[in-house]
Amino acid sequence: MTLKSILWKIKTIVGYGFMGAVFISLAVAVHAMDTLQFQPSITMRGEPKYPAGFSAFDYVNPQAPKGGILKQSAFGSFDTFNPFTLNGIASAGIGLMYDSLMKQSADEAFSLYGLIADGIAVLPQHKGVAFHINTNAKFSNGTPITAQDVAFTFHILKEKGTPTYRYYYQDVAETKVMDSQTVVFYFKEQTQNPELPFILSELPVLSQKWWQSRDFTKTSLEIPVGSGPYVIDSFVPGRFVAYRRNPNYWAQDLNVNRGFYNFDEIRYEYYRDTTVALEAFKAHAFDVRLENEAKKWAQFQTEKDVQSGQIKMKAFEHHLPSGMQGYVFNLRRPIFRDKRVREAISLAFDFDWMNQNLFYGLYNRTTSFFDNSYLKAPDES
Repeated sequence: MTLKSILWKIKTIVGYGFMGAVFISLAVAVHAMDTLQFQPSITMRGEPKYPAGFSAFDYVNPQAPKGGILKQSAFGSFDTFNPFTLNGIASAGIGLMYDSLMKQSADEAFSLYGLIADGIAVLPQHKGVAFHINTNAKFSNGTPITAQDVAFTFHILKEKGTPTYRYYYQDVAETKVMDSQTVVFYFKEQTQNPELPFILSELPVLSQKWWQSRDFTKTSLEIPVGSGPYVIDSFVPGRFVAYRRNPNYWAQDLNVNRGFYNFDEIRYEYYRDTTVALEAFKAHAFDVRLENEAKKWAQFQTEKDVQSGQIKMKAFEHHLPSGMQGYVFNLRRPIFRDKRVREAISLAFDFDWMNQNLFYGLYNRTTSFFDNSYLKAPDES
């Protein structure tokens, strides 16, 4: 719709007497849009690793073959396909149905690149952030994704979603849809949160047309309209849920998606017991198992299918903070306020013996909350 047609519609509604004020406000809005400098990416510090128009992320295989079925395990059951509220238990893998405005790269500290939004512009003095929606972006039912859908998603998540969204978006003062492809989030004056443009860049996008006639807060197994690469193909609560790769997914050849989403079907088989799930994996009922118990990892190496190569075990090294697993003293109790008591208990804890005799020597003792990363404090002993 052109500016002229917008003015004509307003004129027919409010009459000629208000046309001057309306024209001035619209002219200011159009001028503001003209001054926005949209970029295809954003980074927290320095420059993004990948330039505009890059082909694919370095860590993927752009020529990866597509096809086949990936079977994984899940536990318990599910009763909803809405993962955005506190009500119900969402199905495993439901995130495959939704895309965000931008996509984070895995080989940078914090950089995002255009997905549903092909451009981002941070307003001067950090007053807000604007997104330009890719004109090719479509929902799974083929309807266009618009700036209005983005604004609708923001408001419904903040008002009816989990409390996390209200916390994340608390510094946003208002949203404005400038046109069908442009939406602006204005920040509160007092906010000093430098991550807010990044937080909004990770906003999942929902279909206003589909959701506005439904109760967002209730659990439902009605298959929703999504914005991501997969759609739900079939399911039985408590047994399985299967996602089918959408052959009409608009962003399948986008640079941030090349090398991703290669399976035609991703299926989650549900189990109510971890031991049963382990035995099911041994029987080849599903394809991949993530193991974080030292005992199971060590014992599994003796399995005949591992020895024959039918099951492959792989430990992936990374440089992410390892977190902490241990005992925490309750300093509200007088006995633990004496640091000599805490030191004595720490010295009595024989980590090396336990590691060798109970954990197959697979653990390393942490000396920092940020162990295994460059954030770890240097050892000055």
